Amino acid sequence: MFRTVTDEIMDGPNVPESAHLQALEGLCKINRFSHTARQILAPILEMAQRNNLDRLSLLDIACGGGDVPIAVATAAKSHGLSIDLTLLDRSPTALSRAASAAHDAGIPCHTVQGDVLSDLPDSNFDIVTSTLFLHHVPEPAQVIDLLKGMRRVARRMIVISDLRRSRRALLWTWIGCRLISRSKIVHYDGPVSVRAAWTMNELSDFATAAGLTGARITTSFPWRMMLVWEAPTP
Repeated sequence: MFRTVTDEIMDGPNVPESAHLQALEGLCKINRFSHTARQILAPILEMAQRNNLDRLSLLDIACGGGDVPIAVATAAKSHGLSIDLTLLDRSPTALSRAASAAHDAGIPCHTVQGDVLSDLPDSNFDIVTSTLFLHHVPEPAQVIDLLKGMRRVARRMIVISDLRRSRRALLWTWIGCRLISRSKIVHYDGPVSVRAAWTMNELSDFATAAGLTGARITTSFPWRMMLVWEAPTP
């Protein structure tokens, strides 16, 4: 299946706020169904326990409504791990929703508005995470540059969850988006996202080119893939 990049509705500048919020809620439901937060937390917990750490800083890029990093931080608390969240997104609507959701969950967070491809913070964080963003990046060279940027600001770990491109994934995404969400944006953007997604082999090549030596790339439920990279021990 060849990769096809088409503009997604939610990436447009003129999406009404109410429709944008409905779409973010739809993505929240999809991430909850996919157990995304649990999948991302697992390697973070393993690393923290191995290094006897009880507090970590985490930057989530293209955070959207913030549901995944907030759920990660909430679940981590039950394991005795505190996570200081910084959430980055270019959309003020998404950041406002993320800040409100974090407040409701009792999770302190700092929000930063900026373009992920050009405005990564200069600060360092223990962990940098990303969910459902890589397929938005048009060109391989841009993905490699983004991974290099994530490596630059990640002291300890990078964890990425994204779609993987296949015909079967396209079919089930078309069905699943309609079962889980009533958002017309989600119904359109979901299949478009699968067509624009990368394969595991492509992501592996990007990680190698970005210098993420030892990165682990695995399949994850339902039609996703995960990249986990840990910084070399000094």
